[in-house]
Amino acid sequence: MEERLDGFGARLIDVCRLLGSKRAAADAMGVSEDMVYRYCKGDSKPPFLPMVLLCMRAGVRPEWLAVGEGPMRTAAAPGSDAADAPPAGEVLVAAPGGAAPEETPATQFPDPQLLSDVIETLEEILAQYGLALPHDVKGRAIYLLYQFALASPSRPYRLRFARDLVASL
Repeated sequence: MEERLDGFGARLIDVCRLLGSKRAAADAMGVSEDMVYRYCKGDSKPPFLPMVLLCMRAGVRPEWLAVGEGPMRTAAAPGSDAADAPPAGEVLVAAPGGAAPEETPATQFPDPQLLSDVIETLEEILAQYGLALPHDVKGRAIYLLYQFALASPSRPYRLRFARDLVASL
């Protein structure tokens, strides 16, 4: 039986269980399965971007994974008091005007105000770094930033994610 850890390692193990395995978590993070084991045991500290990618895939709030604050999941689960997120592959789409995300299919249009804010944030960060991205890379960056913005409404968290994302490109 796997040793139960406290703190970050225990929360990371919980996220791995949500995804089904440490292999699935490694795939979401873009790291080896061995690195996930090291992160869980506390032998190594994960970089910011892989943790955010993991949180986005699992529907887990980055603040919860990092420090254990607030609810674990990003959206209220039907019939549950605990926060929960849709299964991997589904997307939360914000209602017009930046209202709280609703559980709707990914084919719905995104919130134009939030999307505009995400694009402006990315352009601002790219200007700070003096970078110009190819359209396909910029499109993926906008997608990741938008998904993160849906999961984390706090602007400081979004700005940090945008900076770390651009720095990792």
